[in-house]
Amino acid sequence: MFQIAIIPPEEPFLRSLARRLIADAGCDPCGLASDLVLLPSIRACASLRHLLLEESGENSLLLPTALTPGRLRQELAARTPETGPAAVPAGLRASVLAPALAKLPWLRSHPESATGLAEELVDLFDEVRRHGIDPAKPAGEDQDAGDPLARDLDRVAEAWLLYREMVPRDDIDIEVELVRAAAAGWPDLTIGRLVVAGFVTMTPTTTVLLRAAAEKADKALLVMTGAEGDGPLSRLFTASFGDLDAETHPAHPAARTVAELTRVETPERGRDKRSYRERIDGLGDIAGLFDQAGFPRLAPCSDPESESREIAAKVIERLRLDPRSRIAVASPDRGLARRVAAQLRDAGLTNIDDSGGSPLSTHAEGRLAWFLLRAATTDLNHEALLEVLTHPDVDFGRPRGDFSSQVLGFEKYVMHGEIAPGGLDGYRRLADRKIEKSRTPELKQAAQKSRQFIEAFAPAFTGLAELAGRSRIACADIVAELRRAWNIAAPEKPLVGEDDTESGSSQGLVELTRLLDEIDAAASVLPEMSLADFSALLSRLMARVEVRLHRPAFLPVRITGLLEARLENYDLLILGGMSEDVFPGRETRPLFLGQAWRRKAGLRDWRRRLGEQADLFQRLLHNGSEVVLTWPLEKDGRRTLPSPMISRLTLGLDTEDLPRIAAGAPLYRKQIPDTAALSARQKEFIAEGAAPRLHGARPGIEKVSHSSLSVFRACPYRFLLERGFGMREEEEILDELRARDVGQTAHLIMKDFLAPGSEGRTAIENGDEQVAAATLTRIARENFGREHGALPQLALWEKSFLKLVDDIVASEIERAPAWRPAALEASFCFTLGDLHAWLDSPADIELDGAESTVEMTGRIDRIDLATDGSGAAMVIDYKTGKPPNPKEVAEQRDLQLPIYAIGTLIGAGKTPAASSIAGGAYYGLFADGVAVRITAVEQ
Repeated sequence: MFQIAIIPPEEPFLRSLARRLIADAGCDPCGLASDLVLLPSIRACASLRHLLLEESGENSLLLPTALTPGRLRQELAARTPETGPAAVPAGLRASVLAPALAKLPWLRSHPESATGLAEELVDLFDEVRRHGIDPAKPAGEDQDAGDPLARDLDRVAEAWLLYREMVPRDDIDIEVELVRAAAAGWPDLTIGRLVVAGFVTMTPTTTVLLRAAAEKADKALLVMTGAEGDGPLSRLFTASFGDLDAETHPAHPAARTVAELTRVETPERGRDKRSYRERIDGLGDIAGLFDQAGFPRLAPCSDPESESREIAAKVIERLRLDPRSRIAVASPDRGLARRVAAQLRDAGLTNIDDSGGSPLSTHAEGRLAWFLLRAATTDLNHEALLEVLTHPDVDFGRPRGDFSSQVLGFEKYVMHGEIAPGGLDGYRRLADRKIEKSRTPELKQAAQKSRQFIEAFAPAFTGLAELAGRSRIACADIVAELRRAWNIAAPEKPLVGEDDTESGSSQGLVELTRLLDEIDAAASVLPEMSLADFSALLSRLMARVEVRLHRPAFLPVRITGLLEARLENYDLLILGGMSEDVFPGRETRPLFLGQAWRRKAGLRDWRRRLGEQADLFQRLLHNGSEVVLTWPLEKDGRRTLPSPMISRLTLGLDTEDLPRIAAGAPLYRKQIPDTAALSARQKEFIAEGAAPRLHGARPGIEKVSHSSLSVFRACPYRFLLERGFGMREEEEILDELRARDVGQTAHLIMKDFLAPGSEGRTAIENGDEQVAAATLTRIARENFGREHGALPQLALWEKSFLKLVDDIVASEIERAPAWRPAALEASFCFTLGDLHAWLDSPADIELDGAESTVEMTGRIDRIDLATDGSGAAMVIDYKTGKPPNPKEVAEQRDLQLPIYAIGTLIGAGKTPAASSIAGGAYYGLFADGVAVRITAVEQ
């Protein structure tokens, strides 16, 4: 039978427990060695050992055995050889059940829900079996067919039969068997004194196990955390609970645990019929209580970022006051915890014990596994392939610098912004074509090295690519091929069996190896699936695996969860993120067998959970010499309220006494910038005048053109870099067929068609449409095939151009009586001095010698002269894209035609003699792909 001991909330629990254990041991130095202490968490076990040594005052001490119930079960399993292993690892049971579940009639129309329902059902199976309920008959033998829950009961039983077929034995079976064996006859495990401490709730199987251990022990002690104390803080909080026997009362969980372990029902206390105001009258001034030492300080913050800064500032200020302070930041919000940890690191505080983990899917190891599978399932899509090649762990056994250069060369000389047709063979063909198109021997050699690089990384993807082409693959085969691909790509971090994993491996690699080992172990019951389905399965599993980094023990600052901080005691405890969805947390509605059935079956429902959370909150309020509660007043763009538990504390406060928003906290940094020096430099810069013009520093620009002037008008700085300093990047590889190449081809077609004395020109002058059209068609086909060969885009461009043949011929015949082509592809050149003289510029516009010699050059697609002998000319520019708007030309936002017109009149070159310019035109080729459009521009 257990003896009961209660530690009031005002006393530090673990330290008080250590003092009691030492006092009971007396002067016997071996008095603690035979004790077995059971605590809820591994961290509490470690803290208790440390406190025992500290409280004893000795240099050495024989410590008791401190375990959690889970570790105790492992000890018993090691002493019970007949206990066999589970058929399927715990984390994969839902994945095994989901495919079979999706085939049931009531889920066949929504197979996408099978995974979520399988997880819910597996949790339900575990819970009911721990309570001694058979999942095949959840309602027992007296199940009523007219029960409103009959459909749910039948579905749970049906799913259980499926589950049992696929998972004949699991961890819960082993747990139940161990507990039954221990209750029937305790194994050879000597217990002098059994101490069960710090539990608020436990499963029925744990209760049976602890009872069996108590019967084996010489003495059994049950130490509980008292929820009700004599201090004003405890009285203030519990005063808001009127029903003393309600399951939501903070004292109820401990009383229930005592009753379950001792089998002695606690007497009912009834209901306190006094009003809340009457219950707190004896506490005095409530507002004054919050100003006393030991009472929690409430610090509402404007938003989550301000809250994290407030918490970080309080931690740093406390360490400055006393560097030996034990500080904890406890929060259910992992986002807030990460922000606080990051701000503390920015301030130079690196020795932080952050107990929170992150999903394996967000770690580099998890990402690489997913990248390899994604590359294979997408037929080596360039994005997925580059994600693998640029992963920090991937080097294919080569020096990191050389490998990075090879990846860059592969992207630059092979891909060059293009997408391979597919697979490794597509990349090989693309590389071979780029080798042929290289302009210089150096570029060809670089492309050849990239071609060799393809063969270097190809073995990592060959096997996975072969599996991607199959619809049904055994999971064991996929895991084996994934390991092989990984070990080729990242040989420095091999993905080997767990037993072979080096101790220096990263925790992410260890967790990934363990996960793949579990999939291997369950391969016999996992269904065959495609590589894409396996990728989705692995992604879901990695998202549920928490990677927790190894941390030194007893660091001064701890960032942890609320439950982990329950039994510890700190100099400063900050409870952060205490918004409206915390204490009580959000409850999710069970998908099967709702709250009414759970209450009838004796399972935990929302009332019991509220009581457990109230007890936890009450305990945390007393776990620090200084306790600070923070919460944001705004979250995700909406106003938020404080936790209902905080509201219970402040019920007795008047409106003017409610906590105010915390002032903005300073943002601490490891290195503070010298603001005085920065300010002085800034003032000096402001005082400086305009930068003087440096004569002779101007880059030597000798020629300009319409295109360069367009660059200048759009961005003078780009013009300076490209034209002045020669920093324009030249194309190193000839692409297959670009829009620019097609435009040049169209220009050549029109030049051959309208050349003086040509067959096309003669047909146009004679008005023979059929001959002109046939000639233009022949010239077009010859020119499209002359430079580019049989390229995939060629047929489309040629077909588009040939659609315009009739329109081009009709347009030229219509123009022939008034205009004749006098120059085709005519070049011109004039200097700024020539332009200055021709414009008769005013005297205030002067050019120096260097400026007057700058040449304006260009090439005009076509110049037509009037047939009436007036010498009037029209400049024409072919456009294979959309021509500029005539309004842009009229407003001098597009200067191409005006420059061409000036070049025709005053420029030296191949332009014909013209006395005047009648206008300009854009001759649309491929304009909308259907018709020729000539946009006339007035002079």
